[in-house]
Amino acid sequence: MTESFAGLSRAAWTKVLLVAVIGIGVLRVVLCHTQRMAFVQAYADYAGLDTNTFLGLEVAKREVPGHFDSANFSLLCAGLLLLPLIKRIGTGTPWARNLALILSAAGGLNTLGSLAVPSPWWYYALTVLMVALTGIVIVLLWRTPVIEDYQERHDAEVRARRHETG
Repeated sequence: MTESFAGLSRAAWTKVLLVAVIGIGVLRVVLCHTQRMAFVQAYADYAGLDTNTFLGLEVAKREVPGHFDSANFSLLCAGLLLLPLIKRIGTGTPWARNLALILSAAGGLNTLGSLAVPSPWWYYALTVLMVALTGIVIVLLWRTPVIEDYQERHDAEVRARRHETG
């Protein structure tokens, strides 16, 4: 593995960024669940509904787009499903890198889609941050070298295990 900024390897940076993406994703999921009325108010403002009236508030509650499912899907694809693949990606397994790229792209695009619906400002900020970090993860994954030859890859995995154990 080539060394990068401040002596950390590409795999280490990928892990750090994935932890950050997962943290932001968890925060988005929790906020979608606990701050539902902020999303209702953002939608009501967008649709021109008066939330001071019973009817305006009920219409806004009913028609507000669902952010919770989208935030869960983004968290799942852009973060959690990649964690088991990190070790395989680090040893150059082609299928692991390709699967990680697909999952990251799906999660990133789903997260990006959250910008198209009315939301509170802080949700937009978290969404932009998560998309940016996911984009960096995609670039790092794309630049990760793969080892096509099984025997070479197996030898690299054995060397990595030896290095981990001391």
